Amino acid sequence: MHALVAGAGVFVVVQSFFLLVRVATGGEVRVSRIITAFSLALVASVCGGMLGSFMQKSGVRPR
Repeated sequence: MHALVAGAGVFVVVQSFFLLVRVATGGEVRVSRIITAFSLALVASVCGGMLGSFMQKSGVRPR
C-alpha cells in the first residue's frame, strides 16, 4: 500500500508542475495522456513495492 500512495503522490506533484508550465506557455493539455501515464505509474509503483517486499522477506536488506 505504501508504494501505491508514494507513487501516486509523486506523480501528482510532478504532473501538476508540468501541467502548470504547459498551460502557462499555451501548450495543449491532453487529459487522456495524463490518465494513461498515471495508470502506468501506479502499476510500476505496485510492481516495485511487491519486489521490495519479496526481497525483504527473502533476507535482502538495504545498506
